[in-house]
Amino acid sequence: MYSEELDWCRRLKQTGWRVVYIPNAKVVHHEGQSTAQVVPARHIYFQSSKVSYFRKHHGVFAGEVLRIFLLATYVYQLGSEAFKWLVGHKRHLRRERISAYLRVLRSGLRARGEVHV
Repeated sequence: MYSEELDWCRRLKQTGWRVVYIPNAKVVHHEGQSTAQVVPARHIYFQSSKVSYFRKHHGVFAGEVLRIFLLATYVYQLGSEAFKWLVGHKRHLRRERISAYLRVLRSGLRARGEVHV
């Protein structure tokens, strides 16, 4: 649902197919209804999909570097939101974001079923 189309296009191209852009094509997308209600899950799936793509096509090391970089950005965002909460700026919004970022960090941005030793 996220980086899968990149993987699909890359694999098609590797087998000799052409990937083209058709500017007048129309796609109806109903505003992310599948993940609209679960913001942390959307972050986790979106970012872990990137990591999986990088691992598959650029190696485990590149995937881990990307995963650590993405987690670091969430640590930074968490700190920023916590500071804004402390000074009293839109506390309800900050509380939601802090909760979402904590769930992302707890996930480790690992693909479902991914086992690490």
